[in-house]
Amino acid sequence: MKHAYCIIAHNEPIILQKLIEALDDDRNDIYLLIDKKTDRTIFSNIKTYKSKLIYVPPIDIRWGDISLIKAELTLFETASEHETYQYYHLLSGVDLPIKSQDYIHDFMNKNNGKEFVGYSQGEFNKHDLQIKTNYYYFFTEYYRNKSLLAKVLTKVSFILVQLQRKLGYKRNFDIELKKGVNWISITHEFCTYLLTQKEYILRTFKYIPCADEMFVQTILWQSPFRKNLYKPNYIFSSCLREIDWERGKPYTWGIQRENINKDIQILKNSPKLFARKFSSKNMDFINKILKLSKNEY
Repeated sequence: MKHAYCIIAHNEPIILQKLIEALDDDRNDIYLLIDKKTDRTIFSNIKTYKSKLIYVPPIDIRWGDISLIKAELTLFETASEHETYQYYHLLSGVDLPIKSQDYIHDFMNKNNGKEFVGYSQGEFNKHDLQIKTNYYYFFTEYYRNKSLLAKVLTKVSFILVQLQRKLGYKRNFDIELKKGVNWISITHEFCTYLLTQKEYILRTFKYIPCADEMFVQTILWQSPFRKNLYKPNYIFSSCLREIDWERGKPYTWGIQRENINKDIQILKNSPKLFARKFSSKNMDFINKILKLSKNEY
């Protein structure tokens, strides 16, 4: 069975092209959703030779907003309606594989049926989850917008949160909320189940900042698919992504030239399949990493 790569992109056309070249394999189809705010002409040179490349209608995606959930669900919905895939991999346009396609398909075949979804661990993340879900957060679509209107509405949102806190108000949910990494690899069976919960998801996770890091984890945790989680106690191993939150938010691999050799060794020795994130500011580093995905390094 084939794999579906579901990609969300808004910048870095060179990295996106390199990503798609690394995924271009007759065992894969690639679904690309470009942020509606982005000039699509910068991606005009994107093409494949072996994989089908399907453009998904653009969505105006805002950081921390439910629009990102809508984008992810749209990708999964479009892909699953097109064909039944063994796995659906959600990637950003600045991610890269650090294993070959032969390795990835072999790994997935050996672990067929597992759900690769990362869950946050520790007290900090539990507290962060509570803070984000105890109250209604309005105007989340403006949180990283620099316009005067956005600044005003963000301030209003902050005041309303403080008012809820002072009044002792807390939101109640009919489900146990969970949090983790929004970049995932899931089976067709769970993808189909997730989509049956679409209306519930859009209703429940509205007015929660960064709920894209919660909705999959929450739905999966309450479902029969929970027993299929791969290494659920290890957040990045469980989602097969090499992500460094200690040196950045997250760290951009290869961006610090003094750490290039260290970064290469980390990615080369990683048991994970993908890494995020990368920048076209250091293409020599990118080309070295791409050798990992070809078993040439």
